[in-house]
Amino acid sequence: MTSTNTASPAAQHDPCTPPPFLIALTGPTSSGKTTIATALADILSPFVDFTMIHADDFYRPDGEIPLNKDGVQDWDCAGSLDMPKFRQTLLQAKDGVGLPEGNFEDGAHGSKGIITTPTIEQAKQEIEAWPQRLLKKMNRRPIVLVDGFLLIGESVRETLAPLFDLKILLRATFTAARARRARRNGYITLQGFWKDPPGYFEHVVWPNYVREHAWLFEDGDVEGEGEGNDNLVKPKELDDGGGGRDYKGNRHDVRVGPVGEDISPEETLGWVLGVVRCALEGAEGGLVQGGGERGA
Repeated sequence: MTSTNTASPAAQHDPCTPPPFLIALTGPTSSGKTTIATALADILSPFVDFTMIHADDFYRPDGEIPLNKDGVQDWDCAGSLDMPKFRQTLLQAKDGVGLPEGNFEDGAHGSKGIITTPTIEQAKQEIEAWPQRLLKKMNRRPIVLVDGFLLIGESVRETLAPLFDLKILLRATFTAARARRARRNGYITLQGFWKDPPGYFEHVVWPNYVREHAWLFEDGDVEGEGEGNDNLVKPKELDDGGGGRDYKGNRHDVRVGPVGEDISPEETLGWVLGVVRCALEGAEGGLVQGGGERGA
């Protein structure tokens, strides 16, 4: 099964058009990444040239997935993805040139309809009420949203993470993520089908997530809560300020989402839209010009 990009390939970037604004939407398995990404596509597409890329489109063929120490395929590590191809695609996106079609999609469970149509329509109405100057700026610069489990992790901090203009980390507790993943029937792969073997979440999926993202949090506690800070943790290596929801871990600005068993997809969507709006409003020239390098 293939996924679909919403933008048409272009031969080269128009120098009169601002370069696309790249958003990383990442988090552990079953944290709602694809649900939120799909909703954002529905909500933002009427207002901006919007493209969505799934990191799952860059999985290696089944026979090339690394084995862990127990001889089990590890689909949740950096080695399971074609990182050179992924990075090159993001560089192309930053330059506003054509994007290749994807070739992998988790088709065993859907994300359409989890956030209801009335919620989507209400969000569109709220965006219509945004200041006209902001809407005009959005209309001038495309947005590329990248949804994936490993966009700002330790192993890609120097290769992928600097390419993004806005980085959003969704969260889920160990208990919630395990329960949601257990409800999935499996995953359609390039060459077949994958179903988690017993203990895979506990021994592979979650430890990989913690290992990759512990650098963001004090004491490496990815489920921790920050005192007096909307239940958001304070990352290590705090740069300057970092109040509210905008934290700076090392040199990568990361907006870290709330965590809790009772946080609904609608609440998460509202928070993400707020983060996106703040990024668009607070950026010089209308949209943040950060995100590090461009070009191949």
